[in-house]
Amino acid sequence: MPKFEIKHKKNDIYKQFISFEMLKNKILAKNVIYLSTSHSDKQINYYLKKLEGIFIQIGKDISKKDRKKILNNLFRNKKEISLKRLN
Repeated sequence: MPKFEIKHKKNDIYKQFISFEMLKNKILAKNVIYLSTSHSDKQINYYLKKLEGIFIQIGKDISKKDRKKILNNLFRNKKEISLKRLN
C-alpha cells in the first residue's frame, strides 16, 4: 500500500487538510492510498490529480508563499462539509 508522510512540524495539520480537501471532492482519504482492481483508471487519475493539487498548496505553505491559508481553509472547510449517505 502506498503511504506518504510530510516531514514537517505541521504534519498533523497537513494530514487533516488533505482529508478535508479530499472530502470536498467526495473522496475519503488520509495518508495511505488504498487501490483496488475494481478502481478504474479514470477514478485513480481523478484521485491523483486532486492529491497533486493539495500537495501544491501544502508546498506553498511550507515555502511560506501562502502562510496561514491552509489553516484558514481547514477551519472554513469543517463548516462546509456535509456527510450525507449516497444510497
